[in-house]
Amino acid sequence: MALNDYGSNFPSRPERKNIDLPRDTDGNTYLHELCRKDAPVALIREAVEKLGANVNAVNKKNMPPLAAAIQYAKPEVVACLLDLGAEMYFQTAKADPFNAIYLAADLGKNGALKTIIEHGGGAHVNDIGVGQDGYGNKFTALHIAVKNYHYDMIDALAGAGALLNEEAGPDRVTPLFLAIANNTDSGVRRLLNAGADLERKQSDTGRTPLVYAAYHREASAARILIDYGADVNAQDNSGQTPLMYAAENGDSTLVEKLVAARAEVNLRRKGNNGETALMKAAWKGSSETVKTLLKAGADPTLADAFHKTALQYAGENYQHGTRFVLEEAEQKAAQAQFENTYRKYRP
Repeated sequence: MALNDYGSNFPSRPERKNIDLPRDTDGNTYLHELCRKDAPVALIREAVEKLGANVNAVNKKNMPPLAAAIQYAKPEVVACLLDLGAEMYFQTAKADPFNAIYLAADLGKNGALKTIIEHGGGAHVNDIGVGQDGYGNKFTALHIAVKNYHYDMIDALAGAGALLNEEAGPDRVTPLFLAIANNTDSGVRRLLNAGADLERKQSDTGRTPLVYAAYHREASAARILIDYGADVNAQDNSGQTPLMYAAENGDSTLVEKLVAARAEVNLRRKGNNGETALMKAAWKGSSETVKTLLKAGADPTLADAFHKTALQYAGENYQHGTRFVLEEAEQKAAQAQFENTYRKYRP
């Protein structure tokens, strides 16, 4: 079939000598346009083999026809371009490289992603790349797929050798931290099932995924991490545990979940004032959380490094409702202590 027999749905055929000239203000060539129109493979092949179109010509965004195919065309067109010599990875005029596997992950094009992997694109699965706008953000393909909620790509990327526990981006996060921040259960579960490390700490904060989830109030993700066996007593660089963050945030439901998983309710914060979760809940004024902690065995008589109890924390921050709960708890604790002492020393 000749090029002009495909009808008016596709760009008009240029002369051979003009095949790689820009056809619009974005610098797209004839081959770019064919890929953007999801042209038949035969038309793509004829443009390259008969008209001599440069399969690696770039537009003003430094994007080759392969980028257009990944975004707009069927996987068969992507495969055709790769068979014709399209480069999957090359340095652009900007700081970051074009990386076909990264772009497919960024766009959520699962079919294109699998095609690229089948053609050897997995060699660059852990390299950074540029998105559809021509700019990068220092993420890998797995990071960008998770960040953009493309969780159906996790297995394919992991199978291609994506590093599940690699930190990337300005905040130095692993894919699991990104899934937690998205507050969607499926991404967290898929990464954990693929082998993501439950206890991988952030290099700057020392937070484990569970500490991170509790800190950012991502209760749903936190419950999943607990179910998968995360250390409920892990401390970050500031000495805080998931229970301390949950108590500070007033999340009594997560507090209950952590306590049921054997979080230490009277554990003291390291390297600071030696606060307990109860003191943090008292300071924030969450009466429900204070009651939950007391029911779980939190000791209201414990004092921090400055000899302040949870009751004093509540008083200093004018948390009157919490203060009344703690006053009653302290009285009961003092009475129990007196009775124990009396029974011990009575004749």
